[in-house]
Amino acid sequence: MKTTGLLFVLIVFASFNNRPAKAVDAMPAPITSAVGRVVAVTGTASISRNNVKKPIQVRRNLPLNTGDKVTVEKSSTVKVVCFANFQSVDLPEGPHSDICSTSQPNDVYTQNINRGRSEIVTRENGEVIGRPRANNYPEFLAKIIDGRPEYWVSSISLKKLIQDDQRSELVNDIRALPANVSKDEKRLLLVDVYSMNKKYGRAIEELAAVSNAANDPFIQINLGDLYTASSQSGDAKRAYSAAIQAAIDAKEPLAEAIAQHAFGLLLKYEKARIPEAITALTRAISLYRDLDETAVADALQSELNELQAPPSSPPQKNER
Repeated sequence: MKTTGLLFVLIVFASFNNRPAKAVDAMPAPITSAVGRVVAVTGTASISRNNVKKPIQVRRNLPLNTGDKVTVEKSSTVKVVCFANFQSVDLPEGPHSDICSTSQPNDVYTQNINRGRSEIVTRENGEVIGRPRANNYPEFLAKIIDGRPEYWVSSISLKKLIQDDQRSELVNDIRALPANVSKDEKRLLLVDVYSMNKKYGRAIEELAAVSNAANDPFIQINLGDLYTASSQSGDAKRAYSAAIQAAIDAKEPLAEAIAQHAFGLLLKYEKARIPEAITALTRAISLYRDLDETAVADALQSELNELQAPPSSPPQKNER
C-alpha cells in the first residue's frame, strides 16, 4: 500500500500551522490530540481518557486521542484507522494503549469553520460591498461545538484546512486503501478530508451514504453540523431531529443530549419555535447532569435562562 504520499501531505499540514490565520479563513481552536478514528465496532468497548471522569463508550466515528486506553470486552472487536499513515488497526479482546502514533510532534489543528465571513452584496449602482450576515450559521456552529463535552467532537472541527491538491491526493490514497478497509470506513475518512477542504457538500454525500446512517445518532449529528456549516439550516434541523429520535431508540443518552443541545440552540438562534427550543434545551440539560457533565449543563442553563427571560420594556420617555 502506498503511504509515502499520505505521510508527506500530513507533514505539510503541520507547516500550515505557522501561517497567520485570516479572519475570513479560520479562527484558532484549542489543540486537539486526535490521532485516529474508530471506523467499526462489534460488541462493546470503552476508552479511558485523560481529564474525563467516566469511561467513554466506543462508537463508530469516535476520534481516538493520544493517551487513550481502549478496553475491548469479551467477544468484541474494534477497528481504528490512524491518521499518520491511514493504516487500519484491529483491536481484539483486552486492553490496548499507544494504538496510533502521532503524525508529527508539533501538530496543531484548527476548527475548519468559516467565522465572521461577510455577505457579498451588489448595490444598484454596481458597487460591491461586504456586510455582516443576518444569520452567520458557521459562526454559530463554532459556538455549538465549543459548548459540547470535551471528549466528543464533530468531524468538522477535527483537522485544519488543506488546499485542493492535498485533498485530491488524500482522496485518491483513501480510495486505494486495501480491501480490509471497507467502503463505509473509507467514507468516514473521506468526510474528514472533504471537511478539511471545506467541501461540505461532498462530505455530506459520503457521510449520508454510510450504512445504517439514518439509525446512527452520531452520524446524524455530524450531518447536522455539516449542514449548519453550509448554512442549510432546514436540513440541519432535520438531521439533529433525526439524531434525537435515533438516540432515543438506541438508548444513547449522550447522543440525545448533544442532539437536543444543537437543535434547541439552532431554534434559539433563529428566534423560531421558541417553545420547542425550550423543551430541547431543558431535556439536554437534564441528560448532561445525569451524565455528570455539570459544566456543560451549567453553560447551557445560561442559554435557557436567556431564552426564558421576559422581553425588556422599551425605555420610557420623560414627561415634562
